[in-house]
Amino acid sequence: MSILRSQLGTLDMSDVTTGEALRPIQPGDGVVALEKADKVIESESTIVLTRRESLRLMEMLENPPPRNEKFLQAQSLYMRTKRAGFYRE
Repeated sequence: MSILRSQLGTLDMSDVTTGEALRPIQPGDGVVALEKADKVIESESTIVLTRRESLRLMEMLENPPPRNEKFLQAQSLYMRTKRAGFYRE
């Protein structure tokens, strides 16, 4: 059984041979699609960290490293751009 994958999703070839892929849209299909979309969004927006990684993240948030020269230059450019009106929040 072959499966096609693309940016539009996954199509199981058995759906094509049984006609399932061509069936008319049924009431409730949108709800099922939204539930699936919510699951995908949740899985893609969740980061799983080990205990060690989570402790390191908290340490970095509480005590960030000193700002380097590139950061200071970028911050200065951002502030100049914002003052000039090219950037809107």
